[in-house]
Amino acid sequence: MSIKTVLNNLRAAYTNERDLGTAFEKLTLNFLKTDNIYKTLYKNVWMFKDFVISHPEYGLKENDTGVDLVAEFREGDERFCAIQCKVYEEGHKLVKEDVDSFFTASGKKIFTDRLLVVTTNSISDNVSDSLSEQ
Repeated sequence: MSIKTVLNNLRAAYTNERDLGTAFEKLTLNFLKTDNIYKTLYKNVWMFKDFVISHPEYGLKENDTGVDLVAEFREGDERFCAIQCKVYEEGHKLVKEDVDSFFTASGKKIFTDRLLVVTTNSISDNVSDSLSEQ
């Protein structure tokens, strides 16, 4: 099954934008845990809320916005990747306002890396400039 088919099925199953976003986050989490490349890169991947609950020592709050998932790298001591998942229609152009909260939230000391998972190939120059050398 192609990713396009999977996304179309998700969009058909979830008409509420919030529920669609949560379903896409769970899809991304499962992909990162099972994909041959990512499962060797990360030893754990959590929904953000689950990470906060299981790791209170980092002082993150459940209601923080911007980070959807957290992945822990296999190599290195306590290296965490902040992940944001954005499910948009194919023609959507990703603009800076779409990712501002992610840049802010993922700038916390705990996160050594960022991963942005989006369902569009169209990215504004402002977002490209913001992502460069990150």
